[in-house]
Amino acid sequence: MRILFVNGMAPSAANPGNGIFVTRRLSELQKRGIEIRSLSPFLADTPGLERVKKAFGREKNTEFSSFSTGTLLFEQVPARQTILDCLMAKLDANHYPRVLAKALSSQVRQFGPHLIHAHWAYPHGAVAVKIARELHVPSVITAHGSDIHTFPHLDGKTSRALTESLEAADRVIFVSEFLKREAMALGYSGHNAVVIPNGVDLDLFKPLNRSVAKESLGIKGPCVGFVGNLVPVKRADKLPEIFTAIRALAPDTEFLVVGDGPLRREIEQRCASMELRARFLGRAPADDIPRLMNAMDVLVLPSRNEGWGCVAMEAQACGIPVVGSANGGIPETIGNGGIIVPEGADFEGRFAQATVEMLAGPIPAEALIERAGQFTWASTVDREIDLYRTILG
Repeated sequence: MRILFVNGMAPSAANPGNGIFVTRRLSELQKRGIEIRSLSPFLADTPGLERVKKAFGREKNTEFSSFSTGTLLFEQVPARQTILDCLMAKLDANHYPRVLAKALSSQVRQFGPHLIHAHWAYPHGAVAVKIARELHVPSVITAHGSDIHTFPHLDGKTSRALTESLEAADRVIFVSEFLKREAMALGYSGHNAVVIPNGVDLDLFKPLNRSVAKESLGIKGPCVGFVGNLVPVKRADKLPEIFTAIRALAPDTEFLVVGDGPLRREIEQRCASMELRARFLGRAPADDIPRLMNAMDVLVLPSRNEGWGCVAMEAQACGIPVVGSANGGIPETIGNGGIIVPEGADFEGRFAQATVEMLAGPIPAEALIERAGQFTWASTVDREIDLYRTILG
């Protein structure tokens, strides 16, 4: 079986952990002997467009380089856009998918896939559907989060193009029931939908000696941690308020923030001005995150939206309970392995109260580990392979 992946999320030299849940899937597929190829098309400017952008003081499009991780090669493929392409894309949301699909044409035909699978609903899903139609092979789209719950709401044309692609694919995989409902709210019928959650790498995420993990970071008291991008959708802007409210209830608590993003400097400065015992470690290598998680007594996930919430499952696999918002797929991920805090008045105060409750009466680590064991990458990929075989007959 040969599967071509059109990936909207792929690791790079600058961010090796980007799209880690795609990397895990592809690695597991490779172990099963399935022949795979990963292509990530991106829009690059022609020299003429570069000159026009420079004249108007605009930056040219970022270009990406292919990147290898282990035995996987994530190929980045530039699709050169002209001034005319920029104009046509404003009128037709399907124009850029056509440009991207054209850039992939020779590589795809050379590979000769039995099936094309896109990770990211738009434009990559539209690209996969278009190429699959031309080659008369099936297509699958996996929707992961903001490709459904955020970006389509910014532009009506994009929303319509996205819905058309979802309807045209042979199957659409959603990582949570929530995400499926969000897609249907956009007008998607759901006739070809299946829900397959992300998995967790139990060889990597597992309990370690918590005292040793804390000591390695100089943490002496109870520790509340956050792991993720420091961006508004993760509600990272409210971490100082949440941490302050936790400290008021549990003064000995220390805080650990693992991740980076545009809000980092502001959050770090506010935490310092509030004299919070908060350590900001920046973006950590994927292999080091389990050690950092094991220094935490509770992980917090206060996101304003989330497709699934892999970090919650990873924490549970380490025996760490999670306090999360009731948004997106977070309740599905946390299950009975933590506390869910609904939106509403004084969210930060109620979230802090729930976190302190969890510090005082944590869920037994054995129960958390058992729950995480139900969501392995092996089981996720088993379900995806079964889906491929059903489609291919």
